[in-house]
Amino acid sequence: MTMSDIKFNCPCCGGRLAVDDRAKGTQMKCPQCLKVILVPCRGNSYASAFDSGSRGVLFWCLAAAGLLSVVAVAAALWLKTVHPPGQARVVANQLERDSHTDPQVQPGPERSQKETKSLRSAKNTAYPTLSGMYQNSLGVRFVPVPGTAVLFSVFDTRVRDFRAFVEDRSGNGDYDYQRGMPPYVLAAGKWGQQGWAFGWDKPGFAQSDDYPVTCVSWEDAKAFCSWLTETERRAGLLGAGQTYRLPTDAEWSEAVGLGSEKGNGPAEKALGEDSSPGPVKMVYPWGTRWPPPVGAGNYAGEEVEDESRRPNAYNPRSVVAGYRDGYARTSPVGSFDGNQYGLYDMGGNVLQWCEDWYDNDQKDRVLRGSDCDEGHPLDLLSSKRLSAGSARRSAAIGFRCVLVVEADR
Repeated sequence: MTMSDIKFNCPCCGGRLAVDDRAKGTQMKCPQCLKVILVPCRGNSYASAFDSGSRGVLFWCLAAAGLLSVVAVAAALWLKTVHPPGQARVVANQLERDSHTDPQVQPGPERSQKETKSLRSAKNTAYPTLSGMYQNSLGVRFVPVPGTAVLFSVFDTRVRDFRAFVEDRSGNGDYDYQRGMPPYVLAAGKWGQQGWAFGWDKPGFAQSDDYPVTCVSWEDAKAFCSWLTETERRAGLLGAGQTYRLPTDAEWSEAVGLGSEKGNGPAEKALGEDSSPGPVKMVYPWGTRWPPPVGAGNYAGEEVEDESRRPNAYNPRSVVAGYRDGYARTSPVGSFDGNQYGLYDMGGNVLQWCEDWYDNDQKDRVLRGSDCDEGHPLDLLSSKRLSAGSARRSAAIGFRCVLVVEADR
């Protein structure tokens, strides 16, 4: 080799170059690609990276990478076809939050055993939050209500929901409805306890799956909430500190649109008449005017009076003159307009259990709302409260759940 014969390949374009030996270790511009490169100390320093053998290896590496990319794309398309996003609970919840704009109640479909199993095996990284709607495993929507730290079920617990609890013998803690007291029902023209011929599935009048469950005690409602909590925790749908329960009296007031009320507890807020502070006058779930407008809810309208003329029928205490809602007894949940928060049946249809004791005696629990047999103006007030023992069951009583998404303080 002479003084001018250092030959090497450009590391950028692979072009063959020859320079004077004295240029070794210096920088130069490649005349082919115009990139600045370092001249090696001896010839062919870069050649090995571009010889025919190395190029062959590089070719096969690139070919293998391309094949893997094709396989990955094909697998993604197959998964999208066979397992659509709606089958994954986390994705389904997000899609529901993003796409849902219509407040009309749409009861969720029954889930198959296969889908339930897949839900339990999936890792949920998007637990419910106060920032948006959540649809649970029963197809029930829960929404935030300003002034509360919980998500409210948009409607009362349905017959189908309670049936799922009763029939889950392996998960409901060996629950037995007949361990409690027989319900108070209307049958043969009278109201009272009439044995185990009646119950949550036979309240004395016709109901289908999307009607509110009745003839349930406060204890039944709490057992349902505990079952649903544990079921969804096992499925990976709820976090460890998230739980279902009944709404408190104060939360229920916020949800019906009352906000803060005068008084130091449910009993004091319910006094009324010549006692202070009493209920909030002339505030109803639909507004402040009487009588209720068309579609306000399921109350004792004139259709109840029509029903009372039949043999062995029940005579309501009061009927809203000139009002008809089309239902002599209960109605399917969500049959009437929701309120400003998207909650249905916050007045009428069935009374609703609350979490609280009614007063300091701690013997009775709070009931809010009104039922389909009530038509007196005082009975339909948003601030109306009743009390009943925790074990009492009645065809006029149901419940709705709230979801605590953060641990109660």
